[in-house]
Amino acid sequence: MDENLEREDCQQPLNRRGKLVVLSVHEHHRRIHPSLNETALEKLTSEVTGISVSSIQRLKKEVREGSVSSPPTKRPRISSCGQHGRV
Repeated sequence: MDENLEREDCQQPLNRRGKLVVLSVHEHHRRIHPSLNETALEKLTSEVTGISVSSIQRLKKEVREGSVSSPPTKRPRISSCGQHGRV
C-alpha cells in the first residue's frame, strides 16, 4: 500500500497517485458488484484501502469538480534575520 495514503492510523494527506489508486479501487468494485449501492461501495473501498469513507466521498467530490491534485507542499518559513525557524 502507498505510504502517502491518508489511513485512519497515520493521518497523512493523499498525493495525486494515491487518490487515483483509491478511485480505481472504487471503480473496480463498482464493476464487480453492480448491485451494491454507493454507500456499500464506499464502505468496501474503505475496508480494502484503509482510507476513511469520508475521504473517499471527498475524492469523489474532487472528481465531480474536475480537480484531483496533490496536496500543496510545505515550505520552510524564513524569518527576517534569514535563518530558518529562528527569530
